[in-house]
Amino acid sequence: MRKLLLVILFLIIMISSIFAQVNVGTYNVAEGQIVEEDLLIVGNSIVEGTVDGDLTFYGDVLEISGEVKGDLVFIGSKLHIKDFAVIGGTVDFIGDVFLIDEGADLQNGIENNVYLEEFTNFPGIQNKILAKASHFILKVFFVFFAFFIFRRFIKKMENNLVSSPFSGFLWGLLYNFLAFFVIIIFFITILGIPISLFVTLFFVVSLLFASAALYLWLGRNIVKLLGVSKINEYLAIFIGALIVFMLSLIPGFRILYYLTIYTAFMGAFFVTLFLKRGIDKVE
Repeated sequence: MRKLLLVILFLIIMISSIFAQVNVGTYNVAEGQIVEEDLLIVGNSIVEGTVDGDLTFYGDVLEISGEVKGDLVFIGSKLHIKDFAVIGGTVDFIGDVFLIDEGADLQNGIENNVYLEEFTNFPGIQNKILAKASHFILKVFFVFFAFFIFRRFIKKMENNLVSSPFSGFLWGLLYNFLAFFVIIIFFITILGIPISLFVTLFFVVSLLFASAALYLWLGRNIVKLLGVSKINEYLAIFIGALIVFMLSLIPGFRILYYLTIYTAFMGAFFVTLFLKRGIDKVE
C-alpha cells in the first residue's frame, strides 16, 4: 500500500510539471481580457473575457459569459453558461448543477456529463424539489440494480463499516483525495484523458455502491427503532434512500452528509474491494 501511494504521488508531481497555466483560488477573466493558452483553474471563477485554448476547471462555481475557443472540462459544484457565452469546443461536465441560458452558444455540444445532483436547461426544469425528486427516483433505480447484481459485495461493505466505522472514514478520506488528484491531473493531459475518464467512471460506480450500502444500513436501523426485527432488503434500501432525500432538502445537510457518513461508506468500498476485507453475512 505504501509503495502504491508513492507511485501515485510521483505520477502527480511529474504530470503537474506540464501544466500550461495553473490558477488556484478565485481567478476571473475580465471582459476584454484574452488568455492566449490553455487554462487550468482550481477554485472559483467568472469568465467574461476570452480563453484562446482549452479551459479546465475544478472547484465550486464557474460562470461563463465570455468565450472559450477550445474545450471546456468542468469538475465541481455548479456550472453556469450565461447568455451570449460561446464555447467553441466540446463540454465535459461532472458536478451537481448545470445551467445553460437560452442565449448561450455551445458550438460542439456536450460531449460527456455526469450529473451528481440535477440538470437544469433554461427555460426548462426550474423547480428544484421536482428536479431532486426525479434524481431520487433515478438513483434508487440504479441502486436497486447494483444491489441485485452485487448483493454480497454491498453487504460486505455494510459489515465492514459497522465493525470499524472510524477506519472506514479514514480510508474514505484517502480514497476521495487520491481520486480527486488522479481525475484532475490526468484530465488536462492528452495521454491521460482515457485514464481520467476511467477513474471518473470508477468513482461514480463507487458512489453508487456506497449509496446502496448506506441506504441498506440506514433503512434497517430505522425499522429496528420502530420494533421491526426483519425487513426486506430492497424495502430497507428504499426507506434509507427516502430518509436521505428528505434530509437533503435541509440547507447545509448535503455538505455534512458527504463529509461524514458518505465518506465512511466510500472507505468501506475501498477496503472491501482493494484490501479484500469483509465479514460475509449474506442471508
